[in-house]
Amino acid sequence: MIEPKSCSYEEFPAAPETCPGMKVIQTKRDECKLAYHANVEYDRYEGGPLSLQILFPYYADERPASFPCLVFVQGSGWGVQNVYSNVASLAKLAEKGYVIAVVQYRHSAAAPFPAQVIDTRTAVKFLRKNAAAYNIDETRIAVSGDSSGGHTSLMLTVTEGLGAFASEKYPGYSDHISACVDFYGPTAIYEMNEAPSGMDHYGADSPEGMLIGGLDVQENLELAKKTDPVLYLEKERPLPPVLIFHGDKDPIVPFRQSVRLYDALLENGKEAYFYKMLGAEHGGPGFWTDEVIGLVDEFLRRSFAADC
Repeated sequence: MIEPKSCSYEEFPAAPETCPGMKVIQTKRDECKLAYHANVEYDRYEGGPLSLQILFPYYADERPASFPCLVFVQGSGWGVQNVYSNVASLAKLAEKGYVIAVVQYRHSAAAPFPAQVIDTRTAVKFLRKNAAAYNIDETRIAVSGDSSGGHTSLMLTVTEGLGAFASEKYPGYSDHISACVDFYGPTAIYEMNEAPSGMDHYGADSPEGMLIGGLDVQENLELAKKTDPVLYLEKERPLPPVLIFHGDKDPIVPFRQSVRLYDALLENGKEAYFYKMLGAEHGGPGFWTDEVIGLVDEFLRRSFAADC
């Protein structure tokens, strides 16, 4: 009998046995697999818990103990989210060496704007507080989202340091983010019916009306304009880089919403990049191709390096 003993990978002997018909595959020791923490509670309110879906890479060989983190806000028209709908697609980015945390926010029927922004900010602070538990490099956190999640991500980005959008949870932990990736997020909800669209955006029961508390958007312009990330831009105030993707055949969020955002970012001297997705609608496989994932990866790595 061989006495058990602990030893390193290099010291442990490879099994010498073989048998007829057995085939052999050589592993490279640099393969990546993904681990998944489901429904991680980061906050609780009167309606129940708010959770994160966390994906993180795992490698067989020696890698850094922590990875950059992308906080992803799942779009839902600000209503109840299906936080699992993009997990499989986000795995493609996680495989490049990112922790991905998909945020559940309070839906608009439970809490109007800016609750969604505050919730996402709370999630960022929670992730910094628990960075070691989830292999996160707390100095490299970015935010992204699609549709209403893109809007929430943009609002988080442009309102850093503004008291009305602050989270009182996890005091002592920063809510700073290094970059924002916006997938077809709306900006001026009070202008959305002025472009071709497959739905009404102004009624009290529209997604935009529900965002501001179940009110008609055009009859409550002052309130509606508080949701516009463009109106928070200031030339003197620093802003992390912003990367925008939007389909030219989007029937839900008019393409010109992103044109307006990009123009305003450049006019205010901010770093911004904009990709018009030809033939793309409101989401879909075209936004998760290897080309797009590569662009996001390159943008994030460049932004993290500049924010050191």
